[in-house]
Amino acid sequence: MKNNLKLETEPIPILVKSLAFPAITGMLVNAIYNIVDTFFVGKLNDPYALGAVSIAFPTIMIITAIALTLGIGLGALLSRTLGEKKFSKANSIFSTVIVFTFFVGIVIGIFGFFNTEFISKIFGINGILKIYFKNFIRWIFLAAPFTTLNMALNNSIRGEGNAKYSMHALNLGALVNVILDPLFIFHFHLGVSGAAIATGLSQFVSTVFLLSFYLKNNSIIKFKIKEVSFKFKMFKELLTMGFPSFIRQILVSLAVALVNSAASLFGPEAIAGLGVAMRINSLNVFVLFGLGQALQPIVAYNYGAKKFQRVKESIGYTLKLANYFSVISSVVFFIFAKYLIALFTKDPNIINYGSLFLRGSALTFSLNGFQIIITTLFQSLGKGFYAFLTTSSRQGFFFIPVILVLPKLIGFYGLPGTQIIGDTGGFLVAFYLYKNFKKEIGDKIKILEK
Repeated sequence: MKNNLKLETEPIPILVKSLAFPAITGMLVNAIYNIVDTFFVGKLNDPYALGAVSIAFPTIMIITAIALTLGIGLGALLSRTLGEKKFSKANSIFSTVIVFTFFVGIVIGIFGFFNTEFISKIFGINGILKIYFKNFIRWIFLAAPFTTLNMALNNSIRGEGNAKYSMHALNLGALVNVILDPLFIFHFHLGVSGAAIATGLSQFVSTVFLLSFYLKNNSIIKFKIKEVSFKFKMFKELLTMGFPSFIRQILVSLAVALVNSAASLFGPEAIAGLGVAMRINSLNVFVLFGLGQALQPIVAYNYGAKKFQRVKESIGYTLKLANYFSVISSVVFFIFAKYLIALFTKDPNIINYGSLFLRGSALTFSLNGFQIIITTLFQSLGKGFYAFLTTSSRQGFFFIPVILVLPKLIGFYGLPGTQIIGDTGGFLVAFYLYKNFKKEIGDKIKILEK
């Protein structure tokens, strides 16, 4: 109850910062899961191993997309329901989604584990690269039930304002991953399989820690099996809030697959270089997602409580932080691109390809903060159509159509060029929709004042 009171009464700058730090830390730790694998696999000095991990990234993102759909929908719906003081309804929502999420994870795991050959054909992977890919991805699928459950529990805990516990769970998982990666990859000589096994075990440990939050009765929300109720209205609300995340992840996965396909024209070093660059760039993106996650419970709770002035103030403050960070990180990544790529590999060709892509991405990364925060805002308030447009515009309307053409016209420079076009187009769509929302929230404030 104390955390809910903070969402309603604490000064916005203090509240945003208190929620942003653990949320950003948690998201960075989430990025570390992928970066740690890339780092240690890179030490094998095998472009096929590094290429397999890069090609597996879209598959991992699809699993994450499904988990995020349920997790973000759950967190936003719980925040709004708690803001309305409907605690019994919150228990039912939580219990139902947790059961459903774990079941979905099991289905994903079974399907993926027994269909690695089919997935390899979809991505057009052959020869040695296919062997590496299958050895890596089958273990990722086995961990899918814990990946999905972890995401749901993280978002539900954050949804009631307890971001610190969520951060500790992710930190624990990352620590386990860092310890187990070199052990399985090098000591047990498992190579890329070892990296995936380490990731799966770290997800399991983190999930157990999150479950302990509810088993120890630290939450005002209770898991009750008798409260499980698969009502259409509840799932409609859940998917309205979570579906934009699914669209975003699916489009990103498709975009990454198309980038890998375009990069394959220039050899395995180009694929590996882009894979490293995208993982480094994900650090920036995850910081912005962390800021968005800090904003989510604040706007959802206060919107439910009809405190629209606090909603407006929290949006403005979070956007300011996001824009500052985006500009600073763009400059840093542009200047130090080669040094950052060189942390993962000594191959000069991989470094050249990766740094070129990273510098191109940095040119317009300053626009990403605005789009990510506005998308999170629309999701949190259940504005599904607006959230869908801001989510799908960057990849679906601009990036994907351009990536099919531009690299064929201007060569490798078409890859970072596509990134620039996607960032610019996505920003313009988000800016237009946000102008409409500002007028709406302003009208609600005026009505309350009268």
